[in-house]
Amino acid sequence: MKTRICYVAAAAALLGACASVEPHPSKRPLTQAEISQLSDTNFALVENNEGIATSWLMADSSASGAQYGLIGALVSASMDAMMNAGPGGRAQQAADDLATVALTDKLNKSLQSQFDAMKISQQPGGGVRIAEVSTVQKILSPSTVNDAVEVTISYTLSEDATAINVVATATYNNSGMKYATPYKFKSVPKDELSGPIYRNSFVYESNRFSLPTLTPEVKQQLVDAIQKKWVAKTGSLPVSANAGPRKSRFSTPVKESKDFEDMTKEIKAANDNTLSKEEASALLTGEWLKSGGAPLLHELEAADAFIAKYIIADLNNPAVPSLEGSDQVVEQLEGGRTVRLVGAGFGAGSYVSSPGGLKAVTTFGNAVQIADVHRKRIQELQDTAKKQGVKAK
Repeated sequence: MKTRICYVAAAAALLGACASVEPHPSKRPLTQAEISQLSDTNFALVENNEGIATSWLMADSSASGAQYGLIGALVSASMDAMMNAGPGGRAQQAADDLATVALTDKLNKSLQSQFDAMKISQQPGGGVRIAEVSTVQKILSPSTVNDAVEVTISYTLSEDATAINVVATATYNNSGMKYATPYKFKSVPKDELSGPIYRNSFVYESNRFSLPTLTPEVKQQLVDAIQKKWVAKTGSLPVSANAGPRKSRFSTPVKESKDFEDMTKEIKAANDNTLSKEEASALLTGEWLKSGGAPLLHELEAADAFIAKYIIADLNNPAVPSLEGSDQVVEQLEGGRTVRLVGAGFGAGSYVSSPGGLKAVTTFGNAVQIADVHRKRIQELQDTAKKQGVKAK
């Protein structure tokens, strides 16, 4: 089981870097002249390879253990492995379950269908319009597509499986055009001297499931989910080493297997009166998959429609965001959902679609798991790229 770590601190590090050279928003808007010049433009949708990643909080005590040398490092690694086994395994099971209805091919086709629909419905006139929509597999073709809007998208399930975040980044590169920063600096930083002519981010926050109440029936569902996870992991349900024919009272008990011990601890925790994020995920992943995955597919379709609509709108918006503005609601939808233009900070100028009536905060961990079927596909693509002599960027 491989884990991909999402270092949320990376964004903070980038902010810190910006802070040292005068902070500025990440968005790079097109100028009005560039909008007129682009007119009908090709769109290249980067194929998603990871599917819906499932997030969890990975424990890492390596820093504290390092001060005690090799022994401390070994002890820390052992402790971390024990602490991460449960939530990491649960995240893996959730990713595998979600992949049964949302393979990467379906996700990629859904996004393309929304851009195809935008192309058909777009009105004649000036500004940036969709000329052609294509897809690109970055493992096989890592180079930036010239003179095209590239759209990259990711999908992440929250730690407790109550919500899914869909994040898209759009960029436009053109070898015949030079980027000129719209931001004012005493000394222009290196990261503002080159790169894409246009860049922005678009975030769709799904509608949320409520956390379940721990009734006896719900606790049994948790036990069933735990047993399902262990069967998927080991091929069969772990059993007690002392199970079997009745032994003499003089017999020496056999030491329990580690798998059985771990499963027993999880089942004991499932029968207490506290619902952990891992347990919530075990219950709510199934809610996304009901009716052939209808709740999940509905949210993904809504996310893709939002992304296609607002990328086109934003490409035609030459406004330069400020670090010190304020959020602006640009669309109010049925059910209280709002689309807002972020007005302050590093993300100023980006778009966020959020459900109405949010009362609780949901969290996304510092690591994610992806489904085994997607991991195997990535490996196959990497093997193909290697045979073709493709060098990853």
